[in-house]
Amino acid sequence: MAVAGLVTIPFILYPYFYTPKPKGGGVGTKWEGALWIILTVVLALVLNVVLTRIPALMSDGAYQSSYAKITGGSMLDIILATCVVAPVLEELVFRGIIFSQCKDAFGAIVGVIFSAVLFGAMHFNLAQFIYGCIMGVVLSIMFNRMKRLYFPILAHALCNLATLLMTNYL
Repeated sequence: MAVAGLVTIPFILYPYFYTPKPKGGGVGTKWEGALWIILTVVLALVLNVVLTRIPALMSDGAYQSSYAKITGGSMLDIILATCVVAPVLEELVFRGIIFSQCKDAFGAIVGVIFSAVLFGAMHFNLAQFIYGCIMGVVLSIMFNRMKRLYFPILAHALCNLATLLMTNYL
C-alpha cells in the first residue's frame, strides 16, 4: 500500500501545482500553525475515543475490513502508509486541489464542506466517514487560514500516528 502511494504522489503533484491556491485572508504565524496542529491532534484523539465507544460503528463489516487493511503488515509499513503516504496524498487531493478549486468557484464555506464530505466518504465506512468529515473541516479551515499545505499534512500525519498508537498500544 505504501509503495503504491509513493508511486502515485508525483502524478498528484502535477495537478496540485497547476491548481490556484486559496486567495484572501491572512497567513497565520508558525506559532499559530503549531497551535492548530496540537488542537487538531487532540480533536482526533477525542473523536477516536468517542467513536470507538459506539458499538454499532465498530462492529460494521466495512470498518473491520478497513481496520484490518490498515493494521496489516509490519509496523514500518503501517507507519509509512498511514503517517507519511496517506497524509501527503490525501492533503494534496482534498485540500490542495478539491478545496482550492471549490473555494475559488463557490466560496470558502462550500469548499470546506464539499472537500470534507468527499474526504469522509473516501474512507468507505460510517465511523471513518464521521471522523473524516469532522477532520476534513478542521484541516480545510487550517489550510485556508495558514495558506501552506504543510500544516494540514503535518497535522494529518500526527493525527494518524496518535490514533494508531492509541488504538494499538493503550
